[in-house]
Amino acid sequence: MTRVHKGMRKLVALFFMAFVLVAAAAPIPPVDARCTKDADCGVSFLTLAPGTYQCCIGCGTSTAGNTAWVARVEATCRAYVASEHVQCPPLACPSGPLHSTCDHGTCKLATR
Repeated sequence: MTRVHKGMRKLVALFFMAFVLVAAAAPIPPVDARCTKDADCGVSFLTLAPGTYQCCIGCGTSTAGNTAWVARVEATCRAYVASEHVQCPPLACPSGPLHSTCDHGTCKLATR
C-alpha cells in the first residue's frame, strides 16, 4: 500500500477546492465600453468579480459599458443566479453612479 504525504493531501484538496470555485463562477463577458453617443451607454450594478456575491447588486459596484454589453451581463447573471441558487443579501447602502456617458468613444460613469 502506498502512503501519501500529509502535505500532498492538503495540496490536492486545495487544488480541488480552487477548481470548484473557478468552475462555479459566472462567465461574465469582458467590459465592452465602445460607443458613439450617450444613448449607446448603460450601467451594470452587479458585482462582476467571482466570489460569493458575484451577480448580486452590490454597494457602489457601478460599471459603465455599452448597452449590448450590459444586456449580456444581465442575461448571464440571471442564468447564473438561477442555476447556482445564489442568495443575494439585502442592501442598506448607497449605490454608485447611476448614469454613463460616451466620452471620446468610451462609456464612462457620470453623476449628471
